[in-house]
Parts: sequence; C-alpha cells; structure tokens
Amino acid sequence: MAIIDEYLPGRSIPKMDRWSHTAAEMAKALNIVTKRKQIPEILVPFGILRDGRNFFYEMGKILSSRKRHVAFLPESSGSQNYEIARYCLARLDNDVSESGIRKLLQQMLVFMRQIKTPRDLDILEIEVALRLYDLFRIIDKIGSGETYNEMMRESHQHMK
Repeated sequence: MAIIDEYLPGRSIPKMDRWSHTAAEMAKALNIVTKRKQIPEILVPFGILRDGRNFFYEMGKILSSRKRHVAFLPESSGSQNYEIARYCLARLDNDVSESGIRKLLQQMLVFMRQIKTPRDLDILEIEVALRLYDLFRIIDKIGSGETYNEMMRESHQHMK
C-alpha cells in the first residue's frame, strides 16, 4: 500500500498552517540555492532559517530511532513534523517507501544543519536541496490553504 493511501478521509494529518510562512521563505531561498548551486553568505533572515532548521531538529530523535514505524503523538512536535514531511513527500512521489522517506529526511536534516555555511554544492547536495524545495513548497501550499479556510470559517461566524 502506498503511504499516501493511508491518509484517507477520517485520518487527519497535523495542521501545516503554522509552518506556511517559514516554508514559503525557505522554498524561495532553496530555489536560489539550486539555481546558483551554492549557498550564499546570507540565505534568509535568521528567524526564518531558525524555524526551518527547527522543523527538522524536532524530527531528529524520530529519524535516529531504529523503529520502522513512528507512532503519532499529538503532543510531540517531532512526530507531527515527521507526519507532515511524510505526507508531503508521499504526495510528491506516491511510490516512495517508508525507508526511502526516512533516508531522504535524514539527508535533509544533514543539509539543514549545514545550511548556514556558505559553499558550492556537490551533486548530491543539489538533489537534496531540490527535494527540500519541493517539501517546503508543498507545506506552504497546504498550510496556506488551511489558513485561508480558517479565515473563511471565522468570517462566516462573525457574519451570523
């Protein structure tokens, strides 16, 4: 069964709206990085970079776990972030396996740990940066939709 098939009506994924702004800014920056094939001295404002890195740092313990499947713990931001990333990567590639997702997220975590260091990128780093771009872009797209839907619900509530 494909991972994306697990997200059927009735099973919710964690909300992504809290990551939407960070994801949008990181996607813009990673687009530049992949085109230039290098990380410039100043990539994004510090707060955006910190939040983008925190998205992965919170997942770090989960990624280093030897467990094949991750239990979703609503109170754990690490497991929420893992579920968000897992869902988005599965939407990008419906044939990706659980081990493939874990490997890619591990590569992304390493890349994000080193993103403050200006340098030319090798082929593997460019590929990881492209996948990061895709991940942040889809998080922004879904998160922005959640924010819009929430605003519309609130607006309708005030009109009643």
